[in-house]
Amino acid sequence: MPMNKNLKKSQLSYANRTKEIEAHYNYVMNEIISDFLNEEKKPLNILPKKSNMDLKRALSKKFAKLNKRTEIAIVELLSIVFLEAH
Repeated sequence: MPMNKNLKKSQLSYANRTKEIEAHYNYVMNEIISDFLNEEKKPLNILPKKSNMDLKRALSKKFAKLNKRTEIAIVELLSIVFLEAH
């Protein structure tokens, strides 16, 4: 507490200062919450770009061939291991 009478007059009371800080904090928090809720309402753009769809379509045949060859190679390796074991 200031000892000078002139300083005491200009001093804000702690209660008023606390109320101002709380009011400002509540205002800022309400703004942040409303901005967040507005962002949540916007639809998400979850569709892939056209180039991704074309790439998948172009590579799907190649992946099918590769999967068939992989399965054949696995069967051949298993048959070799099985024949060596017996």
